[in-house]
Amino acid sequence: MKLSKIQREIITHRLEVPDAMAEVHVATHGGSYDKAEERISRAAKNFIERRAFDCMPTDIELSMLADIMTNNVFADMAYEAVTWGEITRQKAQGIQAAQDDLQRKIKEYLEGV
Repeated sequence: MKLSKIQREIITHRLEVPDAMAEVHVATHGGSYDKAEERISRAAKNFIERRAFDCMPTDIELSMLADIMTNNVFADMAYEAVTWGEITRQKAQGIQAAQDDLQRKIKEYLEGV
């Protein structure tokens, strides 16, 4: 799967909060929060390279992909930055479009796994 620069940024941004991803994982799949956070932190190290989507994902990577697919924080932050005059509405809309496309790509990938 080809990822744009902004899509890599969106994924990287989410990977920087393994605690939030662990909360979602435990809420969905149960288990230990600490163990989930540890596994997510380890998997995050080479996540984008492995998820160039040529490798069969592990169970934790599937959970991470699902989390990234349903998360909209990056675009929400972009729209907040518009409010503060830090970026233009056009830039925020571009980020939203990239995030929507990333979510579509991940959904299609997960449907094929």
